[in-house]
Amino acid sequence: MDAIDGIHQANREAIVIPACLAEADSQKTLYVTVNPGGTSLLRPSAVWNDRYVPIIGIDFDFPGGIEIIDERELAARSLDSLLASLGDRCPPPDFLSLDVQGYEHAVLMGAKRTLETSVCGLIVEVEFVELYQGQKRFQEICDLLGGLGYAFVRFLEIGELAGPSAPLGFRSGGYQTWADALFLRRPQKFNVDDSRHSKLCKKLAFFSIVFGVTELAIECFELLQEANPQTVFDETTFEYEGFLSKLFNSYTRAAKIFPPQFSNVLSAENRLRFSIAPGLEQWPEILDGLLRYGEGYRSELLQLQQATDTKFETVLRQYGFVDLAERVKLARRDQSSKLDATIQRATAAKRSPPAEAKSK
Repeated sequence: MDAIDGIHQANREAIVIPACLAEADSQKTLYVTVNPGGTSLLRPSAVWNDRYVPIIGIDFDFPGGIEIIDERELAARSLDSLLASLGDRCPPPDFLSLDVQGYEHAVLMGAKRTLETSVCGLIVEVEFVELYQGQKRFQEICDLLGGLGYAFVRFLEIGELAGPSAPLGFRSGGYQTWADALFLRRPQKFNVDDSRHSKLCKKLAFFSIVFGVTELAIECFELLQEANPQTVFDETTFEYEGFLSKLFNSYTRAAKIFPPQFSNVLSAENRLRFSIAPGLEQWPEILDGLLRYGEGYRSELLQLQQATDTKFETVLRQYGFVDLAERVKLARRDQSSKLDATIQRATAAKRSPPAEAKSK
């Protein structure tokens, strides 16, 4: 409640709901600490002992900085229950960001219905050690969200605690202790014939682009196209759907060139030979399935090595995803170039008999 005025000042359009989230509707105790960033529904653990965080040049030391200075009784709500009670006053969330000082797992337990029906992704603060008594750690949160249909993508930021204390001039790194973890929904269970699921699939495609996971966006596009080759985006109502429409069209009209898969280019008789090969330089001549990829395929690879933007990259760049467009281009040119060289080496090795055969 103390922070509501400040939130409104920072963002006038925010819908502020003064509620304490937990695994269920219940009474909870909030432990207020000297450092407001440590306040939690859980008590701090002994992990804080002999650790510090340098802030404005001062060693913010623990456990003093995490000392409990007040305890407040609160009526907590599960997110599922809270949203049900709010009705139209608060739309269901598309994306969740959780930073509740070690209580994230409990909040997620109380949000299962929301996670299954409306959410496409999450950023969750996770810990690698037990900073709070009874707190669940990263792997447990990863397992919970995995069971609900979400995949861990990457850590967006990793935080450290330093210590033990050392004089200035003798310090370096600390201990990686917590992180902001990105999770995105797996689209396989979407029934895109259903309008609600189709809308979720489009939102997931957008979040995938925002966080630079283009392969996931492509998977969403494939599902949408399979359900309806004439997929329509609501460009007049939602600007992001206008962007997706252009990106979708650039993908569906593009030639689809896949690289060979290792399992398809290594014959059964060459498996042992491959397993004892001393280095990468011998791989092309062992992967005899590469010989099936002739001049026509290599011509397509040469097209992919062009420095000009593809239409897909052009759309990304037009909508401000410049870094992502550059990464997509770099990956396109790099792998197509390497694959072309590998096929050439495999072909050359086939034409040139081994040295032993020549001597005979």
